[in-house]
Amino acid sequence: MSQDTNDNNKPEEISQSAILTMMTTEHYNLQGARSATVSEATGRANLYLSSISGVLVTLGFVGQASKMGDTFLVFSLVLLPSVFFLGTVTFVRVLETSIEDFNYARGINRIRHYYLEIAPHLRKYFVLSDYDDNTGVMNNMGVYSPRGQTLVSTTGLIAVINSVIVSVFVALSVNTLFSTLLAVNVVIGLGIFMVSLALHQFYSGRKWQEAGNHHKTLFPTPPNFE
Repeated sequence: MSQDTNDNNKPEEISQSAILTMMTTEHYNLQGARSATVSEATGRANLYLSSISGVLVTLGFVGQASKMGDTFLVFSLVLLPSVFFLGTVTFVRVLETSIEDFNYARGINRIRHYYLEIAPHLRKYFVLSDYDDNTGVMNNMGVYSPRGQTLVSTTGLIAVINSVIVSVFVALSVNTLFSTLLAVNVVIGLGIFMVSLALHQFYSGRKWQEAGNHHKTLFPTPPNFE
């Protein structure tokens, strides 16, 4: 009985129709998962930007009421680190969802490649790539040159805002402690901004590299692919 059961479940005996049903179902599931990651990333980014807007409005009222006195400094030194913490966790999670979305897109490309293996004569009717390397996935997103792409992504946006916040906080702290000149505060702020942005980019690049190491490319984009 056990032998008969195993024979009936041989992969080669599964009909092509059943295989296509499984692949199209997986395609649908991956597309739904991609929508969920985009929705989460958008929601987190909106929450972060809304929090920043609220903090700026609060500091504006406090600064006006206190004439930029000690009360304003206290509020600034308390609220800015809080917003920076929120921005940091938002950056990390949005980066995770971006990597997750990229992997789902890679899976969809592999399924599309299977479709074209079955019916190669239909390739001219497919406008999206069926290759699962970085080039194939990025081309389907309308990105044909990766240069500077990290800065125009949602994670890049958050990284820049985080860096601005931490640079303002450090410059304000130095000015409060040492009563430094404005020019000195500007130089310190710019330095902290560049360091913070570089750290964000380094962390992002390392995470993308780790993700790439876990997914072997099965169908690389041909050099002359159009």
